[in-house]
Formats: sequence, structure tokens, C-alpha cells
Amino acid sequence: MDSLHPIALRDKTFVPYITQPQIETRVQQLAAALNDYYGTQTVLLMPILTGALRFVAGLLPLLEFPYELHCIQISTYATEMSAQKAPAYTLAPPCPLPGLPVLLLEDIVDTGHTLDFVIQDLLQAGETEVQCASLLFKPAAYKGAHRPRFVGFEIPNAFVVGYGLDYAQQGRHLPHLYQLAP
Repeated sequence: MDSLHPIALRDKTFVPYITQPQIETRVQQLAAALNDYYGTQTVLLMPILTGALRFVAGLLPLLEFPYELHCIQISTYATEMSAQKAPAYTLAPPCPLPGLPVLLLEDIVDTGHTLDFVIQDLLQAGETEVQCASLLFKPAAYKGAHRPRFVGFEIPNAFVVGYGLDYAQQGRHLPHLYQLAP
């Protein structure tokens, strides 16, 4: 991390937090846990766009079980840094669902509102097993009913960018994670 420097995005400064090699090592560990959990089952993977794309791109080649893939997208942000309370689909799950175990793939779970929204919707549609793998989880911000089963990093309740996560659509390209400077 010594060679990493703070970065400016719009009106905010972000400091280095988790390096790309640390992330890649943890993604490999998550893939191993998922491979153990699912074995030879076919699973419906549902990445939640757009932030999860980079995480999913690193994870998919490491998965050894068969899967179907269907991306979903949820609108949750009312402003550039705060989520609204009523998530809504902008790209919905398939209908009808194929009846496979579902694994949601998230970049970050903070309040849990999005995760609860999707899980409740899938359960109401008749799914019997819905799990979540999230690169990042903020236990201090979490208010939901459904915790992610597989977590890359538990982080404090601070705003982060990089490795697919953005601030006002900026910073997704950064290979490392950066945290909002105090």
C-alpha cells in the first residue's frame, strides 16, 4: 500500500484501503467456499449490476460447479452517496424462475435493504434456496433480515470506491479499494 496515494473523485478525497492482490486472494477463498458448498449442483447465479461486475468477473472462472447466469439490476441510490429506502428493479429476474438454488452476487451489502428486497421477491416467486455472496459487508450499517452467507471482507461503515464500486459513476476503474478520507 506504500505506493498507493489518495485520489480525488469529484469533490471527495479517498485513501487506499484494500489492495487488488488482497481482493484477488479473498475472491479465490470465496470461490473455494462456494465450490465446497454447492458441489455438483447447478446454481442460478444472479449478479446485481452494476457494481458487482468486477467481482463477478474475477469469481466466475474459479467456480467449478455448473451454473446458469442471469444479471439483475436494482435502483437504490437517491443521491450519490446515500441509498433510498425503496429498491426497485431496473432489470428483473427471469420469469418463470428455473427452480435452481439461487446465489446472489453483490459488490457490497450495507443496510441490507436491497438484499432483503431481492430475497423476499425470489421467495415469493417460489424459490426455496437463496444465498448471497458479497465482496464487502458493513455489519455496523446493516439493518436487514438476510445477511450474506459468503463475505469477502467485513468493513466499517465508511464509503468505498474502486474495484467496480463508484462515487457518482466515477472510480469503478480503480484496481484497489479506496475509503472516503476522514
